[in-house]
Amino acid sequence: MPDANPDLYFCAKGKAGLGNRMLAAITGWLYAELSGRIFVPDWSDFTYSNDGTNVFHQLFQCERSLSALPDLAETSVAPPVWAGRLDKSANDMVTELDNDDHGGATLWRKYSVDLTRLDHAERYAMFWSYTQHIQLLRKHFTGAWAEWAKLSDDQVIARVLQRHILLAPGIRRQVDAFKAANLPGEVIGVHVRYMDRRTSIHDFLKHLDKLHAKRPDAAIFLATDNKEAENLIRGRYPRVVTTPKWFPEGGISMHQNPECPDRTNNAVEALIDMYLLAECDYLIFPGSSTFSKIASLISKMPRAKMIDIERYNPRIRLKKLIKAILQ
Repeated sequence: MPDANPDLYFCAKGKAGLGNRMLAAITGWLYAELSGRIFVPDWSDFTYSNDGTNVFHQLFQCERSLSALPDLAETSVAPPVWAGRLDKSANDMVTELDNDDHGGATLWRKYSVDLTRLDHAERYAMFWSYTQHIQLLRKHFTGAWAEWAKLSDDQVIARVLQRHILLAPGIRRQVDAFKAANLPGEVIGVHVRYMDRRTSIHDFLKHLDKLHAKRPDAAIFLATDNKEAENLIRGRYPRVVTTPKWFPEGGISMHQNPECPDRTNNAVEALIDMYLLAECDYLIFPGSSTFSKIASLISKMPRAKMIDIERYNPRIRLKKLIKAILQ
């Protein structure tokens, strides 16, 4: 890949949860490489930062990237809404300029450069999103990038995470050490996203019961955001393994929680769970979860051993279709 222009930058601001911002960072890295800009992933917001410092590079290794824009007073910015606000997070911008309307599916466009163009003249190009936008970049997969055009969106995401945005070495060692010490033999990985109640716990149990009956000697590695769900599954199956993590009181959200004692460690704990799920022999997950989706994509297990419990859910499929259209 060609060297980046040392005076042009692409800044991808973090927003929402871990999976969302990882997908946005993948889009940002691709655009920066395609356009010859220096990539600046900015996760200095207080979702995972304790003190306003950028934590991205504490969590990941990313080639040819910086932790900060060189001049926050720069006025050559696209889109211009960021001029004079470069120090702000995506959350702050939406709160200030869009009356806290964080749920808009197309709102990201107001705060992001046109990804279909690589010729923006401004020194800084800005971006945030809740998801990936590889389809908008596909027209640029030519020349040295022609090989990427043959890949599906999922394959592009997997390639970036396997080759270019890697887990930080210290976190990778924690994943490997936990697996070696606690997950010998065959393992069924389960991601129960119970907090938002979008999917019934009984849907997880139905699929887990069937698989466990076929593989009774397999351990169950459980990644969940809810202590109640953990207790339920522990009481139902003999070998359930979980990583140590902080849970909030009363079953409220563990992410973006003001009571969280260490937001950065909250991200580390989540990444350990994500990458351990990818190391399992089987995976049961809700496909609408970006967290689960990434775990499935970085995994080397055969797709036949992955069970997306929402695969045939018409409501979820319609929602995905609408998102794709609005992208």
